[in-house]
Amino acid sequence: MTDSSSSSSNNNTDISRWIPNTGKTSFVWKFFQAKTNGRAYCRKIDKAATGHDNECGYNCAYKSQTSSMLYHIHNFHKQFEKKLEVSKRLKII
Repeated sequence: MTDSSSSSSNNNTDISRWIPNTGKTSFVWKFFQAKTNGRAYCRKIDKAATGHDNECGYNCAYKSQTSSMLYHIHNFHKQFEKKLEVSKRLKII
């Protein structure tokens, strides 16, 4: 005899939720969004690759550093932070 209630309750706890990017200052947060599962997901729409409005879907572990996300944005999407954006951000800090 199996207990189906325990397996369904496990499924509910495995659902990760999007974390708002509020207050995050790094350039990468224009393209990435973190989830409660400890991973950050690239949400850049890449029409050129597929011809459709699909998100990139790349994901990496995220705790506090954005270097993996920055590497992905630079090397796969060829996106770079403009110097004007950098100088504005530095003036705020």
